[in-house]
Amino acid sequence: MSKKILSIIVVLLAFSIVNVSCKKDDDNNPGTSKERKVKFKAFTSDNAKISIAIHTNAQGDNQTNTNINAKTWESAEITIPASVPAINFGANGSTNTLGDNGKLTVQIIIDGKVVKENVSNGDVLSASAIVY
Repeated sequence: MSKKILSIIVVLLAFSIVNVSCKKDDDNNPGTSKERKVKFKAFTSDNAKISIAIHTNAQGDNQTNTNINAKTWESAEITIPASVPAINFGANGSTNTLGDNGKLTVQIIIDGKVVKENVSNGDVLSASAIVY
């Protein structure tokens, strides 16, 4: 009898989780209600360089920029329509000398304002940000 009750509880719990996670988000997020002008920016400390940057393009797909080999990288301004629900940006890099402590900062800039910023510290650097 206890196995039957446990099975019912597991099924109900699974249904609850699926139901809550699939529920429509009713808050009116102003970030997704209109077209947005977006720029992506990454920069490092003086002892590090960016190697790759990946960001959302105007169609909502990933655009990869490789072989950057610079302390700063910035995208052109991109118009992203309201139909693209999430804007992603990530960059990887490393310090010039392994074992040194460096810093990589990534920023998502929407309509001229930094709306999301994340930082990575260490000798191998990887930072990402997302805006919904």
